Amino acid sequence: METTPTKDPTVNDSGSLATDQPTKPPSRLRRWFMRLLLLEFSLIFALLVGEVAVRLVAPQVLFPRYVTGSPLGIRVPVPNARYTHTSPEMSVEFRLNAMGIRSDREYTMLKPPGVVRIIGLGDSFTQGYEVQVEETYLYQLEKILTERGYNVEVINLGVSGFGNAEELIFLKEFALRFNPDAVIVGHYTNDIVDNIRSNLYRLDENDQLVRAADEFLPAIGLRNTLYSIWAYRKLAENSHLFAMLRERAASIVKRKMANTQKQTHQAGQDNYGMRLTGRLIDEMKRVCEARGVTFLALDIPSEDLKETTILSDFVNYVEEGDVVRTAERFRAEGEGAYLYRTQGHRHWTPRAHRIAAELLADRLTESQDQ
Repeated sequence: METTPTKDPTVNDSGSLATDQPTKPPSRLRRWFMRLLLLEFSLIFALLVGEVAVRLVAPQVLFPRYVTGSPLGIRVPVPNARYTHTSPEMSVEFRLNAMGIRSDREYTMLKPPGVVRIIGLGDSFTQGYEVQVEETYLYQLEKILTERGYNVEVINLGVSGFGNAEELIFLKEFALRFNPDAVIVGHYTNDIVDNIRSNLYRLDENDQLVRAADEFLPAIGLRNTLYSIWAYRKLAENSHLFAMLRERAASIVKRKMANTQKQTHQAGQDNYGMRLTGRLIDEMKRVCEARGVTFLALDIPSEDLKETTILSDFVNYVEEGDVVRTAERFRAEGEGAYLYRTQGHRHWTPRAHRIAAELLADRLTESQDQ
């Protein structure tokens, strides 16, 4: 009996493999999805390569800064923040208390009976970038004075990025509420640019200090939004590529802001920023003196150990006895002394902080010793 062969459904008439129906081409949506997926993987791969390259060729410092806005119209540290600063030569933990002060202690506005209270104002040098909290000059100052028999409390109100304009507002609206007996203002040369950029104060035609703006909160809303995102915080704290790009972008923005304000107020006078800075420091002394508070300005020299001319040539009210200078003592440490970090942002080392604390302690106690 002759049978009819059954046709294999997987083989067509030409003998090749085939289905009963021709294969449909991928849909347009699927093609776009595949392209986006490929683009995403390519981007992630490129970022990983960039991260490795930066770490190998130009490792960055990872210095996230947690600041937010305040009713004072200026930036303040985020209360209770915890984060780490790292560079090739150090790793520093930042711990802020409920007031945003870099301290493991909480403070009350009401000064404890019998306590001499000292407030420190300044920028990242005062807050203590690149050193542990126990190594900052204000912490060391309290330790030295306590060892000398004084019942003293030193509160570090330093804020990274502050200029003297913000410090003046912080002094009048916040620091004096602690009822201090003395105020120490750390002055560094970049205060000149910071004071111009903030435009919180300016000099009028009579060279008098006047308030120019109610607030200086550059991109603070965007910063708050970004730092509320977990992934962004992790990038800021761990990515070298991200740190490099962010630092360069911030430098460009800061320079443009400073140039804009300088062109507006300088009026062709090259020393406008220095005169403005001098008037701001003068005003801080006046505010302190009106409250019976001792005022000291700590001169923080640049890495070449040149003293600033601001605290001598551009102040009218601050006297030489109000200034504590560190450059001479630094030079006495000898050539090659390790006083500034070399692979970070060139802040003081623990040794430099200790010297500043000793000089401040000597100045604050010399009247009692006489």
